[in-house]
Amino acid sequence: MNNEVLTDQELYRRCMERVKNRVNAAFEVASKNRVIGGQIETTEFLALQVRKILEGIALASICAHRSQYSEIKIRLEKEWQNSQIILRLNKVNPDWYPRPLETDDGPPDPAIGAQHG
Repeated sequence: MNNEVLTDQELYRRCMERVKNRVNAAFEVASKNRVIGGQIETTEFLALQVRKILEGIALASICAHRSQYSEIKIRLEKEWQNSQIILRLNKVNPDWYPRPLETDDGPPDPAIGAQHG
C-alpha cells in the first residue's frame, strides 16, 4: 500500500478525475459509441454512473476535512436517500456543493466571489 501523503488539492483533483472518467464513460454509452448490452443494462449503467458522479462530487467537496472524510465516505456509500446524504455533507461543509461560475443571468459579480480566470 502506498504511504504517500496527498495534499488537499491533489486529493480533490483525483476525486474529480474519477468523476470526469465516469462522465466520459456515461457519455460514450449514452451516445451509443460504446455498447454494453441491451436497453435495460444501458439504463442501469447510466443510472449508476449518475449516482457515482454525484457521490464523487460530494466526496471531493469534503476531502479537505480529512478527520471526517473516512467516516463520511463509508456512510455515504451505504446511504441511498439524497436528503440524508445532503444532511451529512452539510454538517461537515455547509458550502459543499460547487457553485457555477456562470448562470442564466450571466457571470457572477466579482465583488461577491468567483471570477473568471
